[in-house]
Amino acid sequence: FDAGVLEACLYILDRRGMPHSARGDPVMVSRVVSAMVNSLDDNGVLVGNWTGDYAQGTNPSAWAGSVAILRAFHGTGAPVRYGQCWVFAGVMTTVLRCLGLPTRTVTNYNSAHDTDVSLTTDIYFDENMRPLERLNTDSVWNFHVWNDCWMKRPDLPDGYDGWQVVDATPQETSSGLFCCGPCSVTAVKNGEVFLKYDTPFVFAEVNSDKVYWQRQPGGAFAVVHVEEGAIGRRISTLGAGSGARLDITDQYKHPEGSEEERRAVSTATSHGSRPRNRGSPSSGEVTVTVGAGPAVAGAELELRAVAKNQGAEPRTLRLRFSLAAVRYTGVSGAPFRQEQHRRPVPPGQEETVTMTVTYAEYGPHLGEQDALKLTVSGAVEETGQVVAKELRVRLHVPELTLTLLAPAVVGQETPVQVVFQNPLPEALPGASLRMEGAAISCPKPFQMGSVGAGQTVRLRQSVTPLRAGRLRLVAVLESPPRLGPLHGALQFDAAPAPDGATGSTGRAPRRRARARARGEPPAGSTGGWACLPSPRRPMAWLRAALAGAWHAVRGRGFRHFGRALRLVEGLEAAAPGALGFRHGARLRLGLQAAVLLWMLRQEHPAAAILDALDAFFPEGEEPPLGHVHASPRELAAVAAAQDAFRELVLGLVRDPQRRHWYLQGPAQREYGEPFLRMIEWLFYEFLLCVESALPPPNLQQLEEEVWSHAPLRPRPRGGPLPILRRYLDDVGVARRGAMPRPLGSPEATPPR
Repeated sequence: FDAGVLEACLYILDRRGMPHSARGDPVMVSRVVSAMVNSLDDNGVLVGNWTGDYAQGTNPSAWAGSVAILRAFHGTGAPVRYGQCWVFAGVMTTVLRCLGLPTRTVTNYNSAHDTDVSLTTDIYFDENMRPLERLNTDSVWNFHVWNDCWMKRPDLPDGYDGWQVVDATPQETSSGLFCCGPCSVTAVKNGEVFLKYDTPFVFAEVNSDKVYWQRQPGGAFAVVHVEEGAIGRRISTLGAGSGARLDITDQYKHPEGSEEERRAVSTATSHGSRPRNRGSPSSGEVTVTVGAGPAVAGAELELRAVAKNQGAEPRTLRLRFSLAAVRYTGVSGAPFRQEQHRRPVPPGQEETVTMTVTYAEYGPHLGEQDALKLTVSGAVEETGQVVAKELRVRLHVPELTLTLLAPAVVGQETPVQVVFQNPLPEALPGASLRMEGAAISCPKPFQMGSVGAGQTVRLRQSVTPLRAGRLRLVAVLESPPRLGPLHGALQFDAAPAPDGATGSTGRAPRRRARARARGEPPAGSTGGWACLPSPRRPMAWLRAALAGAWHAVRGRGFRHFGRALRLVEGLEAAAPGALGFRHGARLRLGLQAAVLLWMLRQEHPAAAILDALDAFFPEGEEPPLGHVHASPRELAAVAAAQDAFRELVLGLVRDPQRRHWYLQGPAQREYGEPFLRMIEWLFYEFLLCVESALPPPNLQQLEEEVWSHAPLRPRPRGGPLPILRRYLDDVGVARRGAMPRPLGSPEATPPR
């Protein structure tokens, strides 16, 4: 609900071409948003990236909220880089709530990805029970995040209203598009996978059986083990009004192993791509369970398998341990540690086999969001019974601890302490902290430098609440890949300001330090059109400056647009409120954008472009001028537009290929001649506003004022100077509906 979010959400629907008549249907709205939040098919909001290389954008784990993403997409029209499932889901929550659909973010641990609609998670082994990763196309994500939204389902039979699954992460297509849902949670719970939309895929994510296949001597595969209850653990959402985890597993499936749950699985798999000919879960005299000791990043890890002989005869068990890193999407790396064991197991007793792994062994193989996958497989020598188990071990990393050091008051800086301890036995060579929160003005990202092994760091940052009430601040610490970004959150109550105000823009006044350091004229000067700081005839001097600015704007003299901008700012400062806030803001932003795009097209040095960008759009600062009639919402909207355009230019400077593509295509549509005509019309209205406050021009004095500061050369005959003549003719038009044509244009164009 921050400034710019509603506009971005409506833009998403417009971008998809969704007719207004269909926007009252929550089924279709949620389905369209599910497709548009990812960039596949339709250049939607977010580009997915699971490679680990985020040099061309933002690390998905570094996002602290969805507002910046939506503003950037709306401001540029280009997909934002990058996202993974939790980012897609966070943006979905914001968009659907903004459009009026009750929505929650859902996390499912041990989430299956069924690629062949078998509604089972299939794992293949060779004759010696070694995993055949090339055949294991089904995967089990360490966790997966999607959304539930609450709606009626008139397109389904009675009884399926309520929570519906929608998933924007592009995994599989639905009706040819990368989207998923809405899918009734009730249908998932009961295995009714024949109901739309995408119920088979969602059912497999939360309640499929893991089926272990072994290659036989003839090359065919046979089922050797079926593991129930391994998929869909601790399905969670955020408790309403709190930061506590709320377990909603019972809403998605019946209790594991119950008659109702087994009936749901049977119903679902009967509609799968393979016949249900599995029998009951594997049984035998020897059972194997796997587990792990405390799993803390940087510490030694103990893994174990416990074999129990439930028969009356002694048995000998051969076991193979295989340990590999696995990405959170279930993609495994090559095993980096393997062991084989042969153990006797007396009747009625247990035998424990352990494997200890040091950080030096597993650390180099882990990336962000990775876990360790232990595969234990083997056979009983006497009976040939096959055993197989998998265990995912996610290492615990410390959270950031946030503490409010003073009462929070709207509009006042509030100190926050952030505490972080490096758990690794090695230094972190570089880390940065970023903070974000709805209705909270946060500092720029802070570079922490090196953090030593085991070192505890305490940082003090200041934030400014922008509205009264309960607020939530999120902090993200980006660190090297072995540790990954760390998160922390703080909820606090902000009191109204002493003057009774409950909200403000919370931004500091814009600074001009860099412009002054470069020796530029102060705001309001006219640059090269008039050089006298104290003209003898102020009105004539002002008209000469206005004429020069009008000549530049009409003639598309982009190199002089900056001077026109300073003229506008100077006159606004001299007569606050004379020009409407929206009019002035659109004119200023248009001139600034035109200058920067001209510099990009002319291939100015990156340093010069960034210098101009910093002068026009300082990061995190408010619009350049206040206004007597400007509301906080209007100021925030201008600030959002500034931030979005700044991010666009920064991205174009960093990526030459994207810059070339953008200038050849989207820039022509968004900042082409219609955009320049808008600037021309706004500037013309500005000139009429100024002229209405000036006395009639004295042509003789006006010419003398100009020629008194011009280089020595013969004066032309036949009246005033051509630029002045054009200006006076244009601003002297009696009716304002007939806008003068641009220089060089054969016909006048009606105003827009």
